[in-house]
Amino acid sequence: MPSVQLRPAGMRPEVRPHADNQGTAGVAPGPLTLNAATEGRPTREPGRGVVPVHSPSAAAPIPYERDVLAGCLKALALHRRVAWAHRMNVGGMVNAAGQHVRFGFNGCSDIVGQLVTGEFLAIECKRPGERPTDDQVAFLGRVQRAGGVAFVAWSIDDIARGLA
Repeated sequence: MPSVQLRPAGMRPEVRPHADNQGTAGVAPGPLTLNAATEGRPTREPGRGVVPVHSPSAAAPIPYERDVLAGCLKALALHRRVAWAHRMNVGGMVNAAGQHVRFGFNGCSDIVGQLVTGEFLAIECKRPGERPTDDQVAFLGRVQRAGGVAFVAWSIDDIARGLA
């Protein structure tokens, strides 16, 4: 049976037949399929060529928040409505003199910017399945009440929807 290497969503899996296959030129005699009888293991249908399939239990990996943030910043740099947008770090550190230095504030969005119309832009980026904290929701609400554009983005698709 060939080995199937899973790839990110949207890409086809790579199928490598074993050396003992009976097909010609490395092509197995039938496609790989999944069914209940084989409990999700790939099988072959006679006479149909190799067709790679994804296992129902193998899902695409969930991107980290840093990956969502990087994608959102790239999308914002190309969006016609955005004048500028930058990453806003929130946290603290100890400087060389041993003093604790705090930057940003609780609830501040991951991305702040401005639209070409002059409106303030605040975007909180989250990993799919994660939710913003109460402080983050409060900050987004303050921005919206003041006439700015503020939303949570779990992917670059949310950037397009939020700026539509």
